Amino acid sequence: MFLSTKNYLAQFHHLIEVGMHVSLAVAFWGRGADKLIETAWAGKSLRILFDLGNGGTNPEVIRSLLEISPRLPGLELRIADELHAKVAVSETTAIIGSANCSVNGLGLEGTECAGWQEAGVMI
Repeated sequence: MFLSTKNYLAQFHHLIEVGMHVSLAVAFWGRGADKLIETAWAGKSLRILFDLGNGGTNPEVIRSLLEISPRLPGLELRIADELHAKVAVSETTAIIGSANCSVNGLGLEGTECAGWQEAGVMI
């Protein structure tokens, strides 16, 4: 399935919500991404790989994920500076695309991403 700015967030959210074992390699994490994880995640293992060294990730989001990690089963956070990937994988679904986990990338706060056109594929 082709993903565009209009349906990217819904499909990304669904993958996190229904997957039991989810791996995310998404370079940049911005405002609202921690809330997305906190509200959607109910599985057994969630591995998140992100880039903290290039300034695209909001450190407050990572702090928040660390703070809520005791309430989220199997959450594992890893840093990979120089990462530029945008990949989400569960047991049954994979999303490969251009969107970071941010307001601009996934439109986490609605119309704020109106200027960005993201694309991806869900397999």
